[in-house]
Amino acid sequence: DQVLDEDDVLGPLSFTVGDAETSVDDLIVGVTSTNQSLLPDGNIILVGSGATRTITVTPVANRSGSGTVNITVSDGSLSTTSSFEVAVNDVNDAPQFIGQLGDLTLPASFSPVSIGLGGYFTDVEGGALTLAVSSSDSGFISASLSGSTLQLQSTASGTGSAVITVSATDPQGDMTQETFLVTTGEVAVLFEDGFETGVLGPRWTTSGSGRVYVYNGGSGSLRQVVLDSDIATTRQSELTLEADVSGHSSVVLEYTYRADTHFEVFNELPDVTTNGAGGDAISISTDGLAWYKVSDLRENREGYITASVGLSSEIERLGLDDEQPLLIRFARKGTHNYDASTNQPLGGIALDNIRLVGVDVPLPRLTSSVAGPTRS
Repeated sequence: DQVLDEDDVLGPLSFTVGDAETSVDDLIVGVTSTNQSLLPDGNIILVGSGATRTITVTPVANRSGSGTVNITVSDGSLSTTSSFEVAVNDVNDAPQFIGQLGDLTLPASFSPVSIGLGGYFTDVEGGALTLAVSSSDSGFISASLSGSTLQLQSTASGTGSAVITVSATDPQGDMTQETFLVTTGEVAVLFEDGFETGVLGPRWTTSGSGRVYVYNGGSGSLRQVVLDSDIATTRQSELTLEADVSGHSSVVLEYTYRADTHFEVFNELPDVTTNGAGGDAISISTDGLAWYKVSDLRENREGYITASVGLSSEIERLGLDDEQPLLIRFARKGTHNYDASTNQPLGGIALDNIRLVGVDVPLPRLTSSVAGPTRS
């Protein structure tokens, strides 16, 4: 019998097979489990040929318990089964971070900023989480908590930056933390489009087999741009902006969107794709061939929401050249069209108030990072 901790892998374990009348290469070896919720058959891998074989068992993540693994060897007529018990010990999981805390670019001596943190952390075991925040330079930008709301406040004049760390600790003392960069300075608007002209400007291009069009009726404005499919066939809709971010630091993409996709599922886009790969995300590229996902465009049923992505930190993380024109692509893969009668996208995405802002003074380039779970 075997014992392992939750989220560990058992094996590979060696075993031998044989038969007095049948060649070992002709024997049929199979495996089943008595606990499919913990040890599904698809997570039990047999490898090898001849007399020596190996078995590797991967329990379902974040689950504990026990089950019996049965290895059956058959010559086509008769069979023999050997069994062993697998016990998976319960191990506490550190809190998980969900979503993205994008970098912020704020004016010098900014007014206090509040950011709700309640939806950013979750605990697999359902324990109550304790949040904490800190600033790398509290004499310049302070960070404090009011309940589950992060409060940022300018504490000195001038321009500069600070790294804000947000952490969540579960009742067992396991902690996960996330960091993001707050920069203050003379903020420049590098690009802005609310689509109020009714047409896409010259810096926009469209691609894909789906539809991209300006629609009357947006998030408090007259118009928005919609990515959808006009027929009941899966289509990829792409809207790409060519931007110049050279000479600016702490560049942030801001946008408002709605994706009330009642009839479809979220289509995950890989972190790196080639041109034409489908999915629901925002990606960036400097050559138009390799695209790097910087944010998902997940389903949102709460109406229009405003979101942001820290592009400077993403450009540095990916090793891209920020002196080259930056391509920013909004993409949606789906089947359904925008419902004009209810002003809600049933299978598309509505975008509005897209802005690029950056600080046009030289500042140290800092990259936000995610610290892995730590145990105390």
